[in-house]
Amino acid sequence: MQLVRCVAAALVVLALQGAARAQPANPAPPPGEKPHTAAEAAKAPPPGEASGVSRTEEKSYPGRAVARVLLYPVRAVIWVADAPMRGGAWLYERYRLRDRWKSIFFNDTETIGLYPAALVETGFGLNIGARFIDRDLFGEKESVKLRASFGGRFKQLYSIKLSSGDRFGKKAEIEMEGEYEIRARDRFYGIGNGDLVDMVAMPIDPYADPTAVASRFRQRLARAAAIADLLLAGPLSARVSGAVLSKRFEGAEEEDIPADEVDLPEAYDTAALPAFEDGTDYLYNELELRLDTRDRATRYEPLTQPSRGVLLSGFAGVATGLSGAETDYVRYGADLQLYVHLGASPRVLVLRGIVEEVRGTIDEIPFADLPRLGGPLLLRGYDQDRFRDRAFAMTSAEYIFDLTNLISAFAFVDAGRVYRELEDAELEDIRVGYGGGLQLQTDHSYDPKARVERK
Repeated sequence: MQLVRCVAAALVVLALQGAARAQPANPAPPPGEKPHTAAEAAKAPPPGEASGVSRTEEKSYPGRAVARVLLYPVRAVIWVADAPMRGGAWLYERYRLRDRWKSIFFNDTETIGLYPAALVETGFGLNIGARFIDRDLFGEKESVKLRASFGGRFKQLYSIKLSSGDRFGKKAEIEMEGEYEIRARDRFYGIGNGDLVDMVAMPIDPYADPTAVASRFRQRLARAAAIADLLLAGPLSARVSGAVLSKRFEGAEEEDIPADEVDLPEAYDTAALPAFEDGTDYLYNELELRLDTRDRATRYEPLTQPSRGVLLSGFAGVATGLSGAETDYVRYGADLQLYVHLGASPRVLVLRGIVEEVRGTIDEIPFADLPRLGGPLLLRGYDQDRFRDRAFAMTSAEYIFDLTNLISAFAFVDAGRVYRELEDAELEDIRVGYGGGLQLQTDHSYDPKARVERK
C-alpha cells in the first residue's frame, strides 16, 4: 500500500512539472487585450513605484544627518539605561507573565482579584500591602476596590471605593469613597519660597519668616466622599464631589525622622500653624469642569498615552468647619495641558500650565491644606511638598517617546513657585526641576478620568 502511495505522489509531481514547462515564457494576453511592446515595457515604472502601491517615504531634510549624529550619544545613553527594562519587557512577553499573574490572583473572567502591591519612594521607604477588586458586581460593571498598605509614606492606609459603572448609562457615574490614613512621615519646609537652611534660631513663625527647615510631622486623616462624574456634551464633562474630612496632627516619632531632618515642633512654632494643635473637622464641596479632546493620533499607537488634543479643567471648592472647627476657605484653580503629536511613532510633546489658590482668613486655613509644589506630580525634582503657600503657578514641558509597546521614556522641565496671592506672581526666584525616566505600562495605564486629588 505504501508503494502505491509513493508512485501516485511521484506521478503528480511529474505532471505538475510538465505543465510548468509547457507554459510559455511570455503568456498571451487575455482576448481583446493587445500585448505590450518592448518600448512600452521599457517605460514601465520600477517595481514598488507603480500606481496603487502604498508605501511610506522618508523625506530627506537638510541637517537630519547632523541631528542624528549629535543625538547619537543621547540615544546610546538611553539605550544602555533602559537595557534592564527592555530585558524585563522581553521576559514579560516571552513567559507571558501577565497571564500567569492573572491566573494566580484573578478569577477566570478577570473581574475579581486579590493581589499584593509594593512601592519604594525616595524619602519614605518601602510600602507593602494588598488590593482587592471586583469589576462587575451586578452585571453593569459596578466595581468595588479595597486597599490596605503599611510602611513608606503611610504607616497605615485603608480605603474602599465603590463605583456605579454603567448602571446609570454611559454619561453618568457615581462613586463612594472612604479612607483612613496614618501618615507618619509627612514633610514640612515652612511657608513660602524660602531656601533650605540647616540651622537657625528656632522655633520659627512660618507666616512671618519664610526660612525653610527640613522637618517631619505625623497626620491622621479620615475621609468619606461622594462623587458624580457627568458627561455633558461631547468632550465636556463635570465632576461634583462632597467630602467630610477629619485631620489630626502631631510631631513625628523619632524612628520616622531622618538623621538630617528634625521634628516639626522643634523647628516651627506650632501655635502659628492653623489646626496643628487642635486638628480640624470640615466639609469640602467642589465642582470641576473639564474639556478633554485628548486621543491617539492614529489607531496604531498604544492605548497607554494620548498623543494629541487638549485638556482644560477648572475647579472651585468650599471648605466649612464642623463641630466648631475654625476652618473656612475657598479653593480654585485651572489646568491647561496641550498634547502635540510629533511623529509617526508615538512621540508626544506635552505643554502644561496650572494655577491654584486658596482664599480666606489665615487662621481659618489648615496649614496642611495650603497649595503645594514638589514631588512626583507638580514641580518634579524637588522633595514632596517642598513649597507651600496660599497660591502657586507652574508650567512644564515634557517629551514622551516609546521604546517598546510596554516601555516609554520621557524627559521634562518644570518651572514654578508659590506666592501669597496669585496677584503677586512674578518671574523672580522661579524654581526649576528637570529630569527624565522610564515607565512600564499596560493597555490600561492611561485613565482619561484621572485627577490630582486635593485632600
